[in-house]
Amino acid sequence: MAVHLRKQILTLTEAAASKIRHQLEQSQRTFLRFRVKPRGCSGLMYSFELADEKGKLDEVVEDKGVKILVDSKTMMHVIGTKMHFVNDNVRARFIFENPNVTGLCGCGESFLTTSKEGAANREGAAAKCSYSGSNLGTK
Repeated sequence: MAVHLRKQILTLTEAAASKIRHQLEQSQRTFLRFRVKPRGCSGLMYSFELADEKGKLDEVVEDKGVKILVDSKTMMHVIGTKMHFVNDNVRARFIFENPNVTGLCGCGESFLTTSKEGAANREGAAAKCSYSGSNLGTK
């Protein structure tokens, strides 16, 4: 019998999981909603918010006790991504290690993947970039 292992959509480091668990407890929410949206110089940006309800197109990913909602459009851009949380006393931020990224914006705010949607968003996005001084994934 063949066993097919499914690649985890998103994994968290212990620091990222701890930060998210704390935010969920403080807000009395159940889920972290994780999305990729068409924005920025390279075409795509990470976005997340705390949520109470699962949408009909959301898949629930659970890692280290954190329940994460990922919609079907986001999945194709983030399969295999590892989410880190770094606090270096200058700033605290989430950083994403995404094996699907094929290009990054010079300001570090947006990225490009090989998916058709990511490539299509890149053309109209180049004029929208402005340097914010933050690293990828701090939103």
